[in-house]
Amino acid sequence: MISYFGYAWEVFAFRVWVVAFLFFSQAPNVLGDEVLSSTIWATLFALVGVAANMAFGELAIAFDRRRVVISVSIVSLAAGVSVGMLSGAGYGVVIGICFAFAMLTSGRNAPTNAGLVAAAPEKLRGAAMALHATIGYAGGILGPLAAGITLDAAGGIG
Repeated sequence: MISYFGYAWEVFAFRVWVVAFLFFSQAPNVLGDEVLSSTIWATLFALVGVAANMAFGELAIAFDRRRVVISVSIVSLAAGVSVGMLSGAGYGVVIGICFAFAMLTSGRNAPTNAGLVAAAPEKLRGAAMALHATIGYAGGILGPLAAGITLDAAGGIG
């Protein structure tokens, strides 16, 4: 259940702050009108996350669920760090790494939920899922808040 807290923290912090991040990243690149709006990119990231969620769920069925979740988590961590470290790179690089991060971070949802359902006693599955969702969405509320507080504390540009 704690992993779901971390999952929701990460996913919702990314979804809430990615538009501002893309504006920040795009500023030094001055690409003009041919660049899609940051809000359109953010929408595409969310949509690709849904597809990744289903794909990683299928991978977890075909292979060991625990290994899939751990592997995806490690690669997601590297992609998340890369998003921040590459903010000044070309806008295409930023968009690419954001796509990868969106897929990887969203992809852990289905295997994590399936693992909880498989581990919970049959008579307690509904209660387990309710508690799982409550803990998870607390992360979804606190993640964007923590990201905003961190940005304010860091001071920003100028």
